[in-house]
Amino acid sequence: MKAVAAVKRVSWAELFYDLVFVFAVMQVALILAGDVSWHGMLRAWVLFTPFWWAWVGTGILANLTDLDQVKDRLRLFAIGLTTFLMTVAAPDAFGGHAVFFAAAFVALRLLLLWWSTDRFGRLGLTPFSTSAFITGPLLLATSLLPVESRLIAWTLLMVAELSTTWVFRNRLKGLRVDSAHLPERFGLVVMIALGESLVSAGGAVLHEFGSPEVLSLAACFALACGLWWLYFHHSHGAVEHRLRNEENQSKVIREILAYGHYGLICAIVAIAVGMKSVVKHPDEHPQQTVVWLLCVGTALFLAVVLWFVVNKKEPQVLSVPVRFTPVLDSSLVLRDTLPALHAYVAGAPDELIKLAGYGLTIRRTIAADSPDSPARAAASISGARSNAS
Repeated sequence: MKAVAAVKRVSWAELFYDLVFVFAVMQVALILAGDVSWHGMLRAWVLFTPFWWAWVGTGILANLTDLDQVKDRLRLFAIGLTTFLMTVAAPDAFGGHAVFFAAAFVALRLLLLWWSTDRFGRLGLTPFSTSAFITGPLLLATSLLPVESRLIAWTLLMVAELSTTWVFRNRLKGLRVDSAHLPERFGLVVMIALGESLVSAGGAVLHEFGSPEVLSLAACFALACGLWWLYFHHSHGAVEHRLRNEENQSKVIREILAYGHYGLICAIVAIAVGMKSVVKHPDEHPQQTVVWLLCVGTALFLAVVLWFVVNKKEPQVLSVPVRFTPVLDSSLVLRDTLPALHAYVAGAPDELIKLAGYGLTIRRTIAADSPDSPARAAASISGARSNAS
């Protein structure tokens, strides 16, 4: 009999830490809901980025580590503790808790550096060391600046933090990971985040619980189901396929998992804020910024999913069915004459129904002995659109 290769699965310890991380995601959503302005969006982005980048590093290290070992499990729990403390401090990170938030981030990055040094056997110039010795200490130093200056400094530092995997891409080419475990880990976080967006929407129901609230909650659930369908039915398998067949796995981790899923979680945060506003005030006209959060968040989610599917590489002709479903129809939502509930209920089910049929088929021809061609894929998409219309 042929032996069955063991497949690494996401451990209970990782799932426990992921719940702490999703608490941070929803905390950022609450912060954004309290200030739905361009300034508030920038603050929310600055606060979310250190959580995400630390979670990505933890996910990669957990992929390479046997968490049945007590030392590694306790190290993961320590990372979870610092993440939890940062999350609690986040609402006042631009106030009295700035130093604590930044100090906890430094501690978090030092824990990740310790883990990476143990795993790779040396202390080199990597995203882990850069964050622990440069970005983290600078974040702590600038936490003493006035609020507006601190926001500018932290924005620049988070841009630098996000760029480290690209800057050190050549050093990371030799990285090899389990191609089933890592996509599963990212997929579980997407699913938990979608679930937490519903928790947030449900928590917005106050004392009244009549038909407007029931309809708005049903529309929110329909939207979350549509997003779940798009990701898990269409793109999750494509991510695993790409990671399994790519010689340079670090490129897939950087582009698809780290950056692509960063866009997905940001989109879920934006959608969660919009859903909460709709449920809280179902008979009122939505703020323009809330409308744009819903529309842009949904569009971003769809764009990332489409990018995942189009970038799936096959050494043959590939037909990929993609459902274009901008779940909230902007032509409905942006009408000033419609209150939030009416626009939301009119848009979401209609777009969910479209989910049942194929709106677009992308046909890509990829020669077996040649690299994938973005120009050829773009031309195929254009042709498919013409045929669909």
